[in-house]
Amino acid sequence: MRRVADAPTTRERFCRSLGGDLPAEVSSFIGRRHQIAEAKRLLSDSRLLTLTGVGGVGKTRLAVRVAAGMRRRFSAGVRFAELAAYQDPGSPAAVVAAAVGAPGAADRLVTEVLSNHLRDKQILLVLDNCEHLVDACAALVGQLLTQAPGLRILATSRQPLGLDCEQVLRVPPLCVPDFEQMPRSGDFGCYDAVRLFTERTFAAAPDFVIGPDNRVAVARACQLLEGIPLAIELAAMRLRALSIEQLLERLDDRYRLLTGGSRSSRPRHQSLRAAMDWSFGLCSPAEQRLWVRASVFTREFDKTAAEEVCTDNDLPRREVAGLLARLVDKSVLTSREDHFHMLDTIRDYGQDRLHGADERAGLRRRHRDWSLRRAARPDHAFEASVPHSIPAIVDAPTDNAELVAHQAKRARPPDASPLTLREQQVARLVADGLSNKAIAATQSIALRTAEGHVQRVLTKLGFTSRNQIAAWFAGRQPGRDS
Repeated sequence: MRRVADAPTTRERFCRSLGGDLPAEVSSFIGRRHQIAEAKRLLSDSRLLTLTGVGGVGKTRLAVRVAAGMRRRFSAGVRFAELAAYQDPGSPAAVVAAAVGAPGAADRLVTEVLSNHLRDKQILLVLDNCEHLVDACAALVGQLLTQAPGLRILATSRQPLGLDCEQVLRVPPLCVPDFEQMPRSGDFGCYDAVRLFTERTFAAAPDFVIGPDNRVAVARACQLLEGIPLAIELAAMRLRALSIEQLLERLDDRYRLLTGGSRSSRPRHQSLRAAMDWSFGLCSPAEQRLWVRASVFTREFDKTAAEEVCTDNDLPRREVAGLLARLVDKSVLTSREDHFHMLDTIRDYGQDRLHGADERAGLRRRHRDWSLRRAARPDHAFEASVPHSIPAIVDAPTDNAELVAHQAKRARPPDASPLTLREQQVARLVADGLSNKAIAATQSIALRTAEGHVQRVLTKLGFTSRNQIAAWFAGRQPGRDS
């Protein structure tokens, strides 16, 4: 049974947590009341419940809380089997046997001995981190549930086990402030992400005080971190050395910033990149290729868009539908009404993994052509489908010039007089497809300053999107509005 790292003392911590001595990462558990209640309901109705979600979203913590709340229902108690440190397909049976106290046996007999040991017991088994051994876990779980009628299993995995008896509960990120409907009082304490950030900041940097002067900045940081607990905790640790304003400026490069997690954490939870590397490594080469290419979309996209933009000889069109479904299963994408969405954290990772000038050029060209076709449809609401900004991987003036010119035909340019010279320069850069980060670099200003300039341009011109700025600017240029 080969291990990739020393197994952490999770089972001991789990036993302490059931007795009320909660370890820090569990005692700081924030919110999730609805998910806890739903998980208990599903586990009461089904013998197998799998918690799925993106890396770092808090699946293990939720499982521990659910198990602690249900332990009195099981006469033989609750047991915890952690698989993160193991790689061999034969590992799950041996790890579970050790967790439940089954007598030792030769490798080929472990499953049989384990089944006999559990046959007459009322027990809840928490099977943690199944995603890298999903086939082996599915086979073991299927056999144990058949032969041990008193057994119930609560699994955590970045993808379902795929058994007929399985109930799946997707664990979402923590709720974050919505700045379009933010409280008038500026009190963001009702948001779980802000509560976790506040608690973790107090633990990491007790001298850092969250008050009226910076609570909006804290709320903005939680929004940029998308409510992912791992990202929030890593960011809070950075406040030992950074101000909240400096943290916000650096979050545009979150994978360089969010490192240095607790030494007691699993290796893949010691940095945000390590968590994404783990997820990326679980994908097939074709799934990885689609993940990377789909990062071109900054808003929702459908199957047709993915087929038109992401395919070439290396990724045939006929494979896209199946690959999209598998990326949803692996918590890379979320789906809603035939549309797919990717968190910015996952999108940024995909853009970082896009290598090679030829691949970038081909993706830029296909994305431009798709945008033009969408914009040219007479029944198409342009603003609803074209991203607010073209991502960094397609930042080139020629990529969206035709798109901007097309929209400019329908735009009625407002008076430019409200804009300062710097704001007109920023409007030009937006029209050229530059991201806020690229604008900051071009103008030698801080990212937050660039964001402020863009927001002031939007406000002064009465616009709500970057595409409107682009069309307005194109309409002002000689020869571009005909």
